[in-house]
Amino acid sequence: MRYALRNRDKLKEAFGEPFYIELIKCLSRHFQSDSANDRCQIEGVSRPAIKVAGLSTGTTHIFVVLGQTYDVVRLAYYKTEKA
Repeated sequence: MRYALRNRDKLKEAFGEPFYIELIKCLSRHFQSDSANDRCQIEGVSRPAIKVAGLSTGTTHIFVVLGQTYDVVRLAYYKTEKA
């Protein structure tokens, strides 16, 4: 399964290049594993979401699933939670 992350340039501007690179690494690792279809619902969000473990301990990146065409999942960054 593959992914397409929406608003890449805006993410780089808002959070910086290092954070964007972390998001890409985490997404790549997530979609290489077998758990790529583990969608969940988040309160206040009408679309399904994917929770991806961050590189640093205790962080989880949340992405909203905008749609899927064949094996490509379109994602939008939602937020990062820290435990």
